[in-house]
Amino acid sequence: MDKSVKINEKGTGITEQIQNEIVTIVKNAIQVHKQFLGEVCNQIANVLCQKYGGWWCCFVTDKDANYGSRLFNFDHMYLDATIEQKRFTIFKSAK
Repeated sequence: MDKSVKINEKGTGITEQIQNEIVTIVKNAIQVHKQFLGEVCNQIANVLCQKYGGWWCCFVTDKDANYGSRLFNFDHMYLDATIEQKRFTIFKSAK
């Protein structure tokens, strides 16, 4: 994995393949929307909903912030990663 990506924490449902797919989706969204981080997150959530079904949520902050999976309690399909110097918290909602 390249140096612009750091996996901080992930849930048990995030396989290596899913992790790599999410990183690719995030990088593509950043390329398309640049500094519009709200749009970056919207695109990420929409693509994941289409690909894996259910409801996906995405939060993005500066790289030092940490929501932590315990806050959301969605441990299974949860990924916290620093990508392109932004901290992404991405998870599949239980409902």
